Amino acid sequence: MPLATACGYLVVGAGPWCSVFALVTSRSSFLVLLTFASSFYYLVVLLLAALPLRPFMPLAPSAGSYFAFALFTCVVKEVMRYALFRMFRKGVTALEDSVASGQLAEQAATDGVSVRGGLLPSDYVKLSLAVGQGYGLGHFFFFFLSVLSLTLGDGTWYGDRCPEMSLFTILAVLALAYSMIHAGATVVAFHRGYGSGWEGARVREIRARGVDWTYAGIVFAGELVASLFFLVNFAHGGCTWGVPLTLLCGVAFALWGLVEARRVVAALTLTLH
Repeated sequence: MPLATACGYLVVGAGPWCSVFALVTSRSSFLVLLTFASSFYYLVVLLLAALPLRPFMPLAPSAGSYFAFALFTCVVKEVMRYALFRMFRKGVTALEDSVASGQLAEQAATDGVSVRGGLLPSDYVKLSLAVGQGYGLGHFFFFFLSVLSLTLGDGTWYGDRCPEMSLFTILAVLALAYSMIHAGATVVAFHRGYGSGWEGARVREIRARGVDWTYAGIVFAGELVASLFFLVNFAHGGCTWGVPLTLLCGVAFALWGLVEARRVVAALTLTLH
């Protein structure tokens, strides 16, 4: 039974992420590498966000004590995501140059591999989705998989503030929620907030624009709200509505990312063809 319980938590926390990875990301070795690279980048970001706060630890176990911590962490993560976007945009432009010049096709031909003559409109969304999935993978490993081995013992764990839900159930649902938040937020941020129009930079009709502060602000506010929902768990019984609200926030980000992906693909299809 303990093994079955652990598998159940894995299905809840990582099932949807694995499904998207298998259906979309795993079809390209480059996307797989991008996913793991962005996951490592996310873990580095968490480390950088935690280091300045180390002298103030331990904090009192209350939501008010962790509010400034949540705000600071969200600011650091958003700044570092914008820095990642700048590197990401340069990398995609270099990839476009290699494809357009034929260098990539020549190199692939020498290795006995064939490549397409250009990037498809959906490729741009898949690249940003891989980055968002990498963020979700980092969160999954850091906040959920690291404690999953404890489920193999007898019984389960409950927190003093939330006797209504198992600690592992909470962590599994939060892992699911944040995988959707990171994926959706990254797609929206990369294609709308940070630089709408950068996709297909080689096409003359498309011009990269600056930061759209409205959408960038909405993405930041959404992630901050999700973090504040997490702080609700400090209240007695708060997990019974704090965890569902965080999950609802994840669903909202996932749907927003899907709508944005459809918009980008439709716009690029009309422009590139």
